[in-house]
Amino acid sequence: MAENVNVSLPEDITLVELHEFLVKNGWGMANDLMVRWPDQHPFLKSLIEREAEASKADLEKAKRLTIFILRDDCDASELQEKAIAMIAERFTIIKKIALDSCAQDRTMSMTRGGNWVEKYRPEPVKPIIAIICRNSDQAGPLPLPMSASKISKRYPHLENTDILIKRVIREQINLIAPLEHDRIVVHATDNPLDAVEALKATLGDDFREFMERYGDD
Repeated sequence: MAENVNVSLPEDITLVELHEFLVKNGWGMANDLMVRWPDQHPFLKSLIEREAEASKADLEKAKRLTIFILRDDCDASELQEKAIAMIAERFTIIKKIALDSCAQDRTMSMTRGGNWVEKYRPEPVKPIIAIICRNSDQAGPLPLPMSASKISKRYPHLENTDILIKRVIREQINLIAPLEHDRIVVHATDNPLDAVEALKATLGDDFREFMERYGDD
């Protein structure tokens, strides 16, 4: 495959080195997709554990952070304002960031985003605004009429049920501005590891400064 695209790789490259090469070039599997991949084979698990260990200090700092990312199918200011207002009902918004093209590319490469590619359009549905939030001390009432057991089964990586407000936001936006296809509108992180990856993607070089300022001690 490397030869077909004129990429030079060492003949004795290991799987870990290949993984690092793919990540460096923006071709690696996003960590939040790896943990959700149905075939959890031993090597994939080892990569997940490796990433968690490398991010250990940041995971502690991000334990109360959630990142919502509005996509460009939330394409009008009134829709964006509606989504942000609904997020603010459950979370304290720390920072809103309009993503430039570099941040958009990083985010699409480093996070699954509910899939940035949709079958109804040839170009990606790009991330446009990151909303970095601090969680409430206690989760509010369940945003969805689902039992706790059903939520646990459907969202096994979810650590804060307030994040499910994303589902309500999608419903509201699709009621306000219906299209032939449903808008996905918003992506949200499910846990601290997701949050760390999303922050690295959206903030780029500003990630470390942000964590020192806003992360938990």
